[in-house]
Amino acid sequence: MRGPRRQSLLIVFLLACIVATAILYLWIASSFFDRPSSRLASRSRESIGLKRARLAFRDQFLDPEAHLLLAEALFSDDRLIDSFYILAEARRFFRPEAFSKAHEKIILKKGLLAQVAAQLQAEALAESNAVKKVGLYTRFIHASPDSYEGRMALRELGQWATPLKPGAETELSIVSREALIELNKARPDHARIFFTLALSYWEGGDRAAARAIVAEALRGRSPGAGAAAMDGVLALAEKNMDRALKRFTRAWNKDKEDGVSASHLFRIHFKQRNDEESALPYLIALYRLNPDHREIEPSETLIRRILDFRRARLLKDARVEELGRHLDGEDASLRAEASLRAAELGAARWIGRLGQLLDDDTEIVRHNADYALYQLAKKDPGPVLAKRQEWLSSTSPLGRCRALGLFADLSPEETLPQAERALKDPSPVVRSLTKAWVMDRYYAREPKGT
Repeated sequence: MRGPRRQSLLIVFLLACIVATAILYLWIASSFFDRPSSRLASRSRESIGLKRARLAFRDQFLDPEAHLLLAEALFSDDRLIDSFYILAEARRFFRPEAFSKAHEKIILKKGLLAQVAAQLQAEALAESNAVKKVGLYTRFIHASPDSYEGRMALRELGQWATPLKPGAETELSIVSREALIELNKARPDHARIFFTLALSYWEGGDRAAARAIVAEALRGRSPGAGAAAMDGVLALAEKNMDRALKRFTRAWNKDKEDGVSASHLFRIHFKQRNDEESALPYLIALYRLNPDHREIEPSETLIRRILDFRRARLLKDARVEELGRHLDGEDASLRAEASLRAAELGAARWIGRLGQLLDDDTEIVRHNADYALYQLAKKDPGPVLAKRQEWLSSTSPLGRCRALGLFADLSPEETLPQAERALKDPSPVVRSLTKAWVMDRYYAREPKGT
């Protein structure tokens, strides 16, 4: 009996080993095959709004609104770094007045109710009765609290509700406070309305009332961003930095439009904790709301410096086989740096992926991918030239024109006829980019290229 039993146990053991080996193999294979498609998988998860914004950005590249719509779609999908690059590049690409107008419309939502706002402001300025003046602003906030005009009206109402000195209530401050209370009852989940009301108590000297309404809101089933932000203000006053950090972080995660929380979070991370990278998302959020924002120096300059240091640190020792996940990643700064590393390491295996990046959303990545391909082609032109027809047939104006520039640099005589044809393309985007990116750079002395 022992012999057959031992044989049975041995067979069971061998079968278990085979099954375990098969499972391990499938796991390794699936993880191996999943890696190259990481960006495709992330693309499939993108919102419809982001996909539409990407298409419009390419088809309407000469329209500043298309740039800012893409920046907003990326910001909404938590792609803050890509959003920053799009916004900063648009700021340089377009005239200041064109950029400002688009920024006010798309990001600040200015002008949605501009005519009503102008009429309201005229009526309010002409009105001497405080009750009627507050009523006009309250009516407008009810109608559109998230528009630029609604936010400005709410801010002014908050200032009216705050007496200049504790206890020095006026008719205007009393009526304004009552209006804020009614607005908060009508829209209890609106963060800015709650925060404005609580702050008017706090700055008006009624600290007990401010603490009371915050405590009541925090006891609710789902405390809003306004309650969390105001509790952060209270925590700062009590020098409780840990609680302030938690509350402001919760508020900002709930409402990325919350400039107050973003400002406090930036200062906590950057100035008190000396952690520049942790401060980065909040600085980008502040820059988005106001591209002229300054923190010690222009915020755009500071953001670029933090990103440059971060990407150099993260990819300093990256090996050739590791570059793929960065080239496929959702961080434009790392895609740009990985492109440079591919050139530095002579990583010809990534030529195909670099070619796709010629059509990236951001100029920094398009530029670096172009540079990397040029450097790789200088060492061995064959693999890059083999992609010539594919890249020059791109349906995207960005990818096609960037490829034209690359091949104009590598083989100018061969590329000139295609560049001249692109100057007559039906798409104004192709014509404009071909002139700026190709003809003016590589064929400025050519009679046909002038």
